[in-house]
Amino acid sequence: MNRENIVLFFDNAQISLPNGVTIPPACSFSLQKFKPSFFLGGNGVGKTTLLNILAGKHRIDNGQLIEYCSYKKCTARLYQFNGLFFESSAYDNIKLSGADSDSVLSLLSHFNMLDKKDIPCRLLSGGQQRIVQFCRAILSNKWFWIFDEPTSGVDSESCEKMAEIIFSHARMGKVIAIATHDTKLIENVQNHGISVDIINL
Repeated sequence: MNRENIVLFFDNAQISLPNGVTIPPACSFSLQKFKPSFFLGGNGVGKTTLLNILAGKHRIDNGQLIEYCSYKKCTARLYQFNGLFFESSAYDNIKLSGADSDSVLSLLSHFNMLDKKDIPCRLLSGGQQRIVQFCRAILSNKWFWIFDEPTSGVDSESCEKMAEIIFSHARMGKVIAIATHDTKLIENVQNHGISVDIINL
């Protein structure tokens, strides 16, 4: 482990629910540049809560989160439940990233969605909505990605393209934290020859 690449250390950080239960399960890990981290676990185990802790959305009751650099303003989020403007088009939603028009159209084309660019997001399939949110996040030019189930409902070809993008950006030094049920996504990223961290919750 190259300590210069460590962005934060998560040491059994948890929140307490009103019923006295603490989530996520106790775990310790570091997030690093060049090495994507994947969080696996069943529904309700606390994967989304863990991502919200990383993003500074929850005040922790137990454990600690040690930050080695300031990152919260440099974070791109992909939420479990779509954070899209459903009456706006796919193009307009992605354009909110601040990217130029050519970059937006190129990425839509890469995911075979150029013909969907002017369609309101409410009329897209669930998988297509995930792709739009993924595109907006990666074009935001943030160096810390926190993604919650990015491949949910997404077709296998697009999942492979997501894995390739995750690999290429990790190789450039981006910090990537992904909660997922999709072990195939992890496998596809690893197939590109990059080391990953897998944290089972």
